Amino acid sequence: MARLARFTWTTPFPETAWDNALVGRGYLPAADGDADVRLTPTADGLLVTGVALDAPSALLIDLGAHTGGGADGTPTGDVVDGHRVALAPQDLDPERPADVELLVNLISYAGGTNAANTPEPSRLDDPVVDRSWKQLKAAATELQTLQSVDGSLADPDTHAQGRVLVGRLTDAVTALAPHLPHDAEYLAAVVVDFDRWAETFGVPDFLDSLQSFHPERHRVDGLRHLVVFPMYTQNGSTSRLVEAVLLEVIWPDFIGELEQGDYSNKLFVPVRFLDFTAGYDTHSAVLFPETVAMRAVPKFTWGAIFADREAARFRRVATAAAATTGLALPPEAAALLADQRLAEETFVMWDLIHDRTHMRGDLPFDPFMIKQRMPYFLYSLEELRCDLTAFREAVRLEKAEDTDEVT
Repeated sequence: MARLARFTWTTPFPETAWDNALVGRGYLPAADGDADVRLTPTADGLLVTGVALDAPSALLIDLGAHTGGGADGTPTGDVVDGHRVALAPQDLDPERPADVELLVNLISYAGGTNAANTPEPSRLDDPVVDRSWKQLKAAATELQTLQSVDGSLADPDTHAQGRVLVGRLTDAVTALAPHLPHDAEYLAAVVVDFDRWAETFGVPDFLDSLQSFHPERHRVDGLRHLVVFPMYTQNGSTSRLVEAVLLEVIWPDFIGELEQGDYSNKLFVPVRFLDFTAGYDTHSAVLFPETVAMRAVPKFTWGAIFADREAARFRRVATAAAATTGLALPPEAAALLADQRLAEETFVMWDLIHDRTHMRGDLPFDPFMIKQRMPYFLYSLEELRCDLTAFREAVRLEKAEDTDEVT
């Protein structure tokens, strides 16, 4: 995961104000062997030297844009024997925000992003899982071509083909079930619902299997779930077609600790796509139970958000915006845009706080979960309220002395 460069002083440096200023920005001191940047006070100024040869450049920092490009004597970066180096003026003051910003940029320039390759999510590496999932996906995809908007198979001539496809789908679910023991009750129930639906192929009703699906009880990082229902997808398909999604939970330790503390949110399930049918080949980044075809509306106990899609979209749009406007990004923002996993976990934390705010505060108002029908501008105000709350809490966490390094 991308992280900000770590620094070390090469000579004893009694002034702790700089350490405090840098740590306040998330730049941590390290022993010489673990540092990315060496800071050396000299007669000419503060020499900033990158430790690594050809330091990673994913930050895409334009040092000239940050420092003035040297036209008036401000430092510019250079490469000496393969190491990035820069010289800061002698009179830098840790109490001046502009000087702190300058040194932060020099450290980031010299040290790079230090981003390991962003690890891919676990894939379908088991032959049985791979084969069974492909069978399920193909059956669901073909079923969609036979369905009407309400999910039924309106043409009786398609029922024989539909039963063959449902049989293939349920066989695949049964084959996948041993690999997903935490979803055993749901997977057994969804087979029953599909078999019942195949008797008439009327408007589908999957309430029973929906009430057996409880991903909120198993928030374990990397845990997989198979989800298959007749459903519509938000910002995607408006028809209640058979959709299937294979996903995994994103639940790093620091999120679990936040949720157990001040940010309890028992319904929140952040997830990552592994594969999906056409209804999710869209902009949809949520999986909500109310989208499922069912005869009655129960009390919902979970809501899933695809943090990987949110993060990828944010990185793509923000990077393009910065390029279009010529904006020189601060190192922390550039590191976020350079790393998919860091962006995912950032969105998980943001969504954890944002989502719970819908049920708390001066105007508890959740247009999705409790189905309030209000003018669109009130939805916008509610989303703004929750976003501002999440921002306020993020600042509070950043400043709190007991907040851990990862958070």
